[in-house]
Amino acid sequence: MYIAEFCALGAAFCWSFGGLISTNPVRTLGAITFNRLRMCLVFVMLAGMACVTGGWQTLTLRDGVLLMVSAMIGIFLGDTSFYAALK
Repeated sequence: MYIAEFCALGAAFCWSFGGLISTNPVRTLGAITFNRLRMCLVFVMLAGMACVTGGWQTLTLRDGVLLMVSAMIGIFLGDTSFYAALK
């Protein structure tokens, strides 16, 4: 099996398992608060890894803007809707 397929399966498993274990926190905190907290923690982890691996150096301004727009539309709106439905 290729590494890309293995990583994709692992990511899908983690995403689906995350939905299962987040039911109680979403009900307690609410969808928007939970997603905001989750996104802050993920940003800290991503920024830390980017600093360690030197990933910030390869990110152009255009790519950074596209990344932010993608995060706002895909992750914030999509995941907030998902957690609201889960609640």
